[in-house]
Amino acid sequence: MEVGEMRAGRRDPFCLVICAAAAVAVALGLLAAAGGVPAPEASGEPLVQVVRSAKQFPNRVEAGRVSLGYPDGMWVILEPEPDETNVLGKLLTVTQALVGDDDFSHGFAVVECEGLSFEDVRELAETAQQQAPARAEMLEGKAAESESSAQMYGGLASHYRNVVYDTPEPVVMNGRRGIVWGMVVPFEGGRAVTRINFIEVDGSTVGIVYCGFYQHEYDADPAFWDDILASLEVR
Repeated sequence: MEVGEMRAGRRDPFCLVICAAAAVAVALGLLAAAGGVPAPEASGEPLVQVVRSAKQFPNRVEAGRVSLGYPDGMWVILEPEPDETNVLGKLLTVTQALVGDDDFSHGFAVVECEGLSFEDVRELAETAQQQAPARAEMLEGKAAESESSAQMYGGLASHYRNVVYDTPEPVVMNGRRGIVWGMVVPFEGGRAVTRINFIEVDGSTVGIVYCGFYQHEYDADPAFWDDILASLEVR
């Protein structure tokens, strides 16, 4: 998954969303999840963080049974028809939507993925870092096949060579078990970050929201990103 600049005029807008979708199709490398939420300790302090959206947004976008809040000034840019794909021997039905702002400087993708359980994605998350070199090698082989293949796979191969995955954090998100995860791709002068939140819909379906930004963009206004990411809910 290539994490690109999202500011208009510097790279294609929402490069993250496009490349994240490609990475899912390649190896589900983006997907992760936690196991069951443990009971609180005797002290009354929970073992997992409870995440709730910090504000009530005036707008919501839906993707299947999951929805995401967003502020005025952003709008629904893309709502493709649900798509079926076979990944790792599993038939998945993916419903998604993309919201962003008028100058394409921010974008959030919300996804419902049927056919994938929390247990499936937890297993993928636990091995994401160790599998990254093999994924890079496979993609480099595909990139070497032709000029068009190089354009399609070269960026993803570079991503897997350089990516550093966060440790997935189990959470309770809006009353359901979830996970907060992310990854960083360092580059000269900065860090490109992907943030991903998951929420369990049912035993074979997960909801996802993800976005990409530079570390300095996040540091300038962390509440903007955190509030929208934390607004992921099951309808």
